[in-house]
Amino acid sequence: MKRFVFVALILLHCVITTASGKEMMKDEFSITVPDDWVQIPVYMIEEHENLVAINTPNAKKQHYDYGFQPDSNKRIATPYILLQINYGGRMPKKEIIGYSDFSLQESMDKENFGPSLTKLKVDKLTYDKTTNRIWMRMESVVNGRDYTSLSGIIPTENGYILAAGNTSTKDLLITGETFKSIIASIKPSPKLAYKEKFSEKYPFFATLVSPKFIGRYLAFMILAGIFVLAQKINKKKNNKKSALLNVSRK
Repeated sequence: MKRFVFVALILLHCVITTASGKEMMKDEFSITVPDDWVQIPVYMIEEHENLVAINTPNAKKQHYDYGFQPDSNKRIATPYILLQINYGGRMPKKEIIGYSDFSLQESMDKENFGPSLTKLKVDKLTYDKTTNRIWMRMESVVNGRDYTSLSGIIPTENGYILAAGNTSTKDLLITGETFKSIIASIKPSPKLAYKEKFSEKYPFFATLVSPKFIGRYLAFMILAGIFVLAQKINKKKNNKKSALLNVSRK
């Protein structure tokens, strides 16, 4: 009886502690995060979405389904990972393979992100056939602060899961491997798990679709979040300056 209650409690919290972290079970996927990481509350994600919409009025409003970050973060702040579940339709295997070595740099260079963005470097997309996922790394400087983003696209039977991790570049040595481990641990649920179809084993059955759309979408999603973070940091910095000025005047 005690064993039954113990197992029930574990399932209720949907968290399993492992040697390398804790595994969290969601309806759409499972994910393993470090022991000191937690799921970001829905209200924080919604606040973040609204701030992104305000700062990027001409872009389509972003929606994030889940987020994870260290328990020490009292708001969404680096390092963090945001996830988006897409149900836009299954990606053919040949299309996924076509992401390998695809470059977005030229396309992104044509965009006008305003004076606050002084650097944007997008590495070529890479496809890992062993885990069947696409990786993207991006560096940016917003308001004088360096950020590095590592993201993964995990195909599913109904679309894909986007996982975007952001961190300050100075912390990359610490968080870079953490991001890789977390994104690599994401496993779609049995219902969503990607299944290769027989016809896809033969190239003439599938047509190659340009990966530019999803790559650009992911890059814009990451940058929008970084702009919001940079604005929060500047606002906090300006508030401190104002407080110091008020004290000095007294």
